[in-house]
Formats: sequence, structure tokens, C-alpha cells
Amino acid sequence: MSDTIESYWLNDIKVEVRADEDPDKLIVTCSDDDDSVQFRVARDEFRNYRRLSNIRLQEAFEQYKEEQK
Repeated sequence: MSDTIESYWLNDIKVEVRADEDPDKLIVTCSDDDDSVQFRVARDEFRNYRRLSNIRLQEAFEQYKEEQK
């Protein structure tokens, strides 16, 4: 497992960003008490559009939680 580059909270969602084997990609893991989602994203995209990415992360996680009900 790669070292954590960054870790922060979006309300009750913990976001952890780690390096990927591909130097141009990052692995983003989002989790709460019950579920965890992991995906890869381009470094530039995450860095340049972080605010938008955070909004999308929150919305996607909330949508997933609604679908699981």
C-alpha cells in the first residue's frame, strides 16, 4: 500500500489520497462508518479541480447511500 499523500474529512466522509503505480494517477478512497469507495484519478485533475472534485465526491457518496436503502 502506498503512503498517504493527503487525508481530510468532507462532513462524515473521510477522504484519503495515495500515490498509484502510475505516476500520473492518484488513488482516492472515500469512507464512512459503513461503506468505502475507491477510485483512480489523474493528479492534475485532482489538484486543479479539487473543490469541484470534493462536491462530486460528496454527491456521489450520498447518492450511493440512498441507493443502498
